[in-house]
Amino acid sequence: FYGAGQFSNTAFWYTHWNGTEWLKSKISYYIGTGGEYFSVAMDNNDNVHVSFTDGFEIQGYSYSRLHYLTNKGGSFVEQDISDARGGTSINIDSNGNPAIAYNYYQQETLTPIINPAYVKWDGSMWIYSNISDEGSTENLALALDANNVPHISYTNNSGEIKYATIHGGSWTTETVASGGDSSIDLDNLGSPHISYHSGNTKYAKIHDATHPSEPQNLNASSGDSYVSLT
Repeated sequence: FYGAGQFSNTAFWYTHWNGTEWLKSKISYYIGTGGEYFSVAMDNNDNVHVSFTDGFEIQGYSYSRLHYLTNKGGSFVEQDISDARGGTSINIDSNGNPAIAYNYYQQETLTPIINPAYVKWDGSMWIYSNISDEGSTENLALALDANNVPHISYTNNSGEIKYATIHGGSWTTETVASGGDSSIDLDNLGSPHISYHSGNTKYAKIHDATHPSEPQNLNASSGDSYVSLT
């Protein structure tokens, strides 16, 4: 899933491999500065679920929103979810419902506030929650465990990789290391593993809610790079 075009004439395209070739279809044109930070997940019935942010201007002021797209009903349908800016990460729970980690963008203030946030569809409505008030940068990552508990990695405004999850109904966070872009996945025991960029790519395993492992240097080439862990 990707956007192609210029500014207000961005076309959304969906492409998939059918076993022989890539099939591409245009979804729609989006009026705004186009979609970015696409994240894609598939449910058990091979339906496509997409999250992304956009940008647009009203009377000279810049705004940005989180959107959700799915073809679960047959054709792609879009929903406008929340004020947002920067990265999104989508996953599908065991009931086939989407969950999205994103950066909530409070645009009504003179100094816009960006904080990590989480929203999930419960089958009838979107449920929103704020993860932390310490601020966040653009990129974050989401994984769901067997009990549909979210596990999220993100970078705060101090340049720290943070790990967030829900314990006892409330969000808890811990610092993993200093760094930038990160990616998260869970092993068969439900333990989170985080790869991140800090001069070169590093990796840490979260043993429990308070004891991340000592980061391992993966000896990747240095540079401002994105990382992905599966």
